[in-house]
Amino acid sequence: MKMNFFKAALRRFITLNWLCTFVIAISFCSMQTIANDSLRFRSNTFNNPTALPVTVEQLTYAASLKLPTTVASSPIVNDGIAFIAAENGNLYAIELETMAIKWIFVAQEALSSTPAIADGQLFVLSMDGHLYALDIAHGTVNWSFKTGGEQRFAAPRLYGVTQTDQPVTDPWDFWLSSPLVANDTVFFGSSDNRVYALATSNGKLKWSFKTGGVVHSSPALTDNILLIGSWDGALYALEADSGKEKWRYQTETEQEFSTWLGIQSSPVVDGNTVFLGSRDGYLYSIQLENGTLNWRYDVKRSWVVPTPLVDEHQIYFGTSDTGQFIALNKQTGEEKWRIDTKVWTYSSPLHSDNAVMVGNMAGNFYVINKKDGQILTKIRSRGAEENRFGAIAKSTGRFDYKGMATSGWYNNLYSSMQRILHSGGFLSSPLWYQDKLILVTTDGELMVYAVK
Repeated sequence: MKMNFFKAALRRFITLNWLCTFVIAISFCSMQTIANDSLRFRSNTFNNPTALPVTVEQLTYAASLKLPTTVASSPIVNDGIAFIAAENGNLYAIELETMAIKWIFVAQEALSSTPAIADGQLFVLSMDGHLYALDIAHGTVNWSFKTGGEQRFAAPRLYGVTQTDQPVTDPWDFWLSSPLVANDTVFFGSSDNRVYALATSNGKLKWSFKTGGVVHSSPALTDNILLIGSWDGALYALEADSGKEKWRYQTETEQEFSTWLGIQSSPVVDGNTVFLGSRDGYLYSIQLENGTLNWRYDVKRSWVVPTPLVDEHQIYFGTSDTGQFIALNKQTGEEKWRIDTKVWTYSSPLHSDNAVMVGNMAGNFYVINKKDGQILTKIRSRGAEENRFGAIAKSTGRFDYKGMATSGWYNNLYSSMQRILHSGGFLSSPLWYQDKLILVTTDGELMVYAVK
């Protein structure tokens, strides 16, 4: 295949704007009755963090710590300890007051999911094929559960690659499913195509449900309905106590190159509505009761990878190759405003009374006025400022695809992605803890900012 195709593919799909996602870690603002007050991806079981009770206009640097690894997951915080799962297989417990490392748990392979905390235990899924339950005080293993195996999504001729007969691994598949804990049960998806429900006390299997693809979406829960997406392009609504399917909604699937299919985004519950992004290039509004479509918003073949944020009036989300951050009327899907972030925006947003906050894969973190989309302030990561890997073109602020291009399809995809991941972008979600904003970059820098 000609080189210009790979440049185009890289430009189109390397746009997975590393989910600059930094999970809000305030004590769970639980809006439903659950047995365990847990800390997890997006803070609550709806995957929709509540607004910070402050007006945010400026951010002031407070502290930082550089970890020797890349990071795709989002941090969580419990009693002043930040927990960060990293791609080198380490889970770091860090005292935020001193930035000292309290303990490190070492898995056999990458930790690409955001942990969850409940009742003195921390749950995290590893690429080594195990869900681990750790003692939160010491990082020791209480129990582990072996799945059918964890891996990145792969498909023959992915993105049009024809130089190999083997399945091509997707370099934009950054995350594994992040566990959710409720009612003495830990729920999560797996690369073995299944959704699991385990007893938190001992890891005993309560039920599993088989989908038609790898499950790297993270679950949401409301009442007894567990919602989760699969790479088969379907959103599943399951009975949380039994795993029985209530309904499923099928998004579009493109089969020739497996490019515009699959759900990486995690569902968000807002009242009687479920919002979901898909790699088919649409954002969906779906009725919670029966899975009927309310509306869908066309993102013009750009993936919607991050988990959306919903407030009283609007829904906010980032896009991949088009590099946009968009606000829609949540009732109608009408666009209200958008900003050009220039590169992939995969981070899941955080919000306050006046602003929505999000990071992109070029290492920019934006504070944006909710009403009109005006940028109130912007900070830039150290890795992005240094740009030692040459991933970002200084003249444009966009990825320097020409400068990163190498010979051969394999290097053109994977080496370019590595350069981007080491350049200080954001896949992690922002986190709010005790009047501080906590961010983690893809090149492993933990940053703390005070809010003005």
